Parts: sequence; structure tokens; C-alpha cells
Amino acid sequence: MTTFHVIIDSIFRVLSGVVPFSYTWAGLLEDHFLHFTSKMEMDYLITLVSSIAFFVYFRFDWLGLLSAVAKTILKPKSIAQVHRTLDQEVMLFLLMVSLPLLLLRHWVAPLISEVEILSSPIVYGILFLVSVALLRFASRWNKRTKGLNHLRTIDALPILLVSLLSLHPAFPFALVFWLGFSLTNYHYDAVFKYSMMLLGVQSFVHLFSLMGATGLGGILESLGHLNVIAAIVIAFTFLWIIIDHLQNNFSENTFRSAQWFSFFAAVISFALHFLKG
Repeated sequence: MTTFHVIIDSIFRVLSGVVPFSYTWAGLLEDHFLHFTSKMEMDYLITLVSSIAFFVYFRFDWLGLLSAVAKTILKPKSIAQVHRTLDQEVMLFLLMVSLPLLLLRHWVAPLISEVEILSSPIVYGILFLVSVALLRFASRWNKRTKGLNHLRTIDALPILLVSLLSLHPAFPFALVFWLGFSLTNYHYDAVFKYSMMLLGVQSFVHLFSLMGATGLGGILESLGHLNVIAAIVIAFTFLWIIIDHLQNNFSENTFRSAQWFSFFAAVISFALHFLKG
């Protein structure tokens, strides 16, 4: 991979990690228009950088969760509802949503990707249009004046059910988490914070699943020192800017830009289908 390809691939991977943007669709763009295929080493490297960025940006929240884990281990009775702290509530919520979803994706998503018709650009285009409709419905359903600004453990179930859409790669994690929190009537600032924390969990788990597949020496040998430095700098900076922008601007009507993004992705997917034909 050239440095140009590394930079483009880093941007695509970062985008797919925090906004409703399917990396599989981005891979189609890379393959058809830029004529290169991303390497597994890039997946490992960008996932590592993303995990660090999520931890650093939300460091106080993650430290609170670590203390909740320690307290739960040392004092198991503290997990009871009458004694449970807010950090323990968040910990339980994240586990209830992320663990079943990640296990299902591990087993089911590869089977879906093997079905040729489900991986075709025309199906992606249709599903992107479905995403536009879902975002539209979620934004109209969510009423800020009535929304919640704190987690309720019971809401983990409906959010998990909505998140099952992510079994198809056309529905990335960011999209389904935004939908889930909005449909359960959370404030937009709560939608942002807790969806980003769930994305952080997903990033950490994906990083662990990649460990052993390659190492730092293999990454340097495959990509080159200059490309590795470029990928780290671009990915960390770009991800930090996106998260900071979302935090400052994630308010009512924010889903409108995501709707246009999904609509644009649908148009490109239909174009790829006819170009391929």
C-alpha cells in the first residue's frame, strides 16, 4: 500500500467507527475507484489507535467503569439494585447490550457476508435508503423535552434488539446505537455519550480478537515505518476531531446530516451496481 492508500484507508476506517458509515461499502469504493484492497494489518493498527482514542477522550468514564468492576468483584453484594452505584449501572448496561451483540456478530455476520445477493451493491443501496427512513423516524420519535438523560438498565433490551440490525454490514454500529437510544427516547447528549462508549467497547473487543493474527513487527514489515506513522497520526487526529465535533453539535436535527450521508451512500451503491453490470 502506498502512503496515499494508507491515508485514505485510515480515514475510511475512522469514519466507519463513529458515524453511520459502512466500512464494507467503503471497501467497495476503494476497490472500484482507487483499485486497492485494504490489508489486515491496517485493521489491527487503526483498531488499536481507535481504542486508545476512545479511552483517552472518555478517560473519566472508563476509569469510573474500572472502579465499578473492582467494587463489584470485591463486594459482590454491591451489585444489588438497592446498593448499585451509577458506574455499576453503566457497567451492567454496556455488558447487557454489547456482549450478546458481539457474540451474535461473531457467529452470524460471516454467514451473511457469504451470501452473494446480500453483499451486492444493489442490496446495500436499498438498505442505505432504509437507514434514511429509520433515522428520519427516530428523529421525529425522539422528543427532547421528554427524553431521558441517564441510563435505565431495562432499556438495554430494546436497544439490543434494534442493534441486531448491525448483523448486516450495511448497518454499522454507530447507526444502530443512535437508533436504539433515540427510539427509547433519550436526550441527544445521552445518545452521543452512551453510543460512543458502546463503540469504544466494540473497538476494544475487536482489538482483542485481532491479537495474535499479527504483531507490531508484522505491521512494520507489511506497511513500512512511514506508512505506520502516517496511519497513526491521521487516524488519531481525525477520530478525535470527529468525536469532539459530535459532542459539540450532537443535538436535535443532527440526524439530518446522517440521513444525507446514507442517501449519498445509497446513490453510490446503485451506481456501483450498474457500473459492475
